[in-house]
Amino acid sequence: MTRPVSKMQAAVSLGLDFWSASCELKQLRDAMENGAVGACLDLSGVLETLEADPEVWLSVVDDLAQRHPGSTPEDLVWRLVDAMAAGAAAMLDPVFRRS
Repeated sequence: MTRPVSKMQAAVSLGLDFWSASCELKQLRDAMENGAVGACLDLSGVLETLEADPEVWLSVVDDLAQRHPGSTPEDLVWRLVDAMAAGAAAMLDPVFRRS
């Protein structure tokens, strides 16, 4: 029996590239399994990612605050954005190398 094709897989079969609207790693993994070739990260996505795995990301925030003691809360948020984007980029690297 063949596996049903998702709407994303059907779009990819027509030549469409799509990006995940999330850098939350589980959602990104699911999107990549359906053909996603990139990911977007805005501040609402940062909150979504943080809420999806608070133990991991709050420890990252703590580490960033310790390594950059003079940082403002805004500085720490942007450092967190960088950390989240780096994680997503590492996951997407094989897709990038195939393109």
